[in-house]
Amino acid sequence: MSVAYILDLFGKLKHSEKAAWADMLAAQANEQALINSIISLVINTRVNIATIQRRLDIARANTESRQKTLEIVERRYKQGLVGPVDVRLARENLAAAKTLEPAIELSLITAHNALDVLLALRPGKSPDLPQTLADLPDLESVPVGLPASLLDRRPDVMAAELALRATNERVAVTIAQLYPDLTLTGNYGFTGDHFKDMFMREAEIYSAIFGVAQPIFKGGQLRAQVRGAEARYAELAADYSSTVLTALKEVEDALASEQMLQNQLNYAKNQLFEAQAAENLSRQRYQRGVEGILTVLETERRRRIAEEQLTVLKGSIWTTRVNLFLALGGDWARDEQIEQGQNRIAYYEKKTNKSR
Repeated sequence: MSVAYILDLFGKLKHSEKAAWADMLAAQANEQALINSIISLVINTRVNIATIQRRLDIARANTESRQKTLEIVERRYKQGLVGPVDVRLARENLAAAKTLEPAIELSLITAHNALDVLLALRPGKSPDLPQTLADLPDLESVPVGLPASLLDRRPDVMAAELALRATNERVAVTIAQLYPDLTLTGNYGFTGDHFKDMFMREAEIYSAIFGVAQPIFKGGQLRAQVRGAEARYAELAADYSSTVLTALKEVEDALASEQMLQNQLNYAKNQLFEAQAAENLSRQRYQRGVEGILTVLETERRRRIAEEQLTVLKGSIWTTRVNLFLALGGDWARDEQIEQGQNRIAYYEKKTNKSR
């Protein structure tokens, strides 16, 4: 039986183990970053589908409204109250409304296909989804001054930090390679001239050998490896700094986008209210012969634009909130989620401290 021990006097094995732990945890963090990205894509695609569904409803309702307008114009034309130009304009307005529906339906089909692919389903085979945009509640306001510590939960930030720690340990490994390896080898067994004497105490043999393996001269290769490891550490330090700055930028962009979109949404609600009132008033005045057909058609167009813009803004706000969650690595409302960001780093430090 032979047993060999390497005396890790210069820490090469210890730092190699710590680097391996950091690599493993960084890989797990990268996996979580990919999962978060896929989840956000699925949610954003679902919000997009809900937005398009609402736009399609608006387009169909607008077609019905223009059909009623055409009926009113044709009735007045038969009564001799308006000329043929009014009829032509009303028909053109109805045809324009019908033209929009196929384009929106195509957008809905492609959005459904995109969601199927994200869910690993055959495109076009999933059932129709219920319309949910109108049922979505208003989002709660984002608290002012979100703590920067929330970014510690972001998997890509954790992965960058752990990769930096692993590289730092490898610098120590390359430095330790400059020094000799100390090995202790022990042998133990039995010997004898006859089989019956093999396992007697007097037949025991053992030996111990202490060896020193000094690195041979390699023309500065080992020191070059140290400089290379240090350069790699400097590169990853810059990457880590860039990752943190990018994370901060994404959070600030999401916060600013949501605030501006909320302001825009308030104005869009007022715009829709006034457009609906103008459309109703123009219809009433046209039926009394006070207003022309062009005014009616223009108010219909403005109401449709305002209604569709309101729908798109609501979907954009939900998409921005999803992007904010992705930028922060989660919600900010629960304290236990804030602590989860330190789990991998704490686990790494726990494991590596045991090896010291």
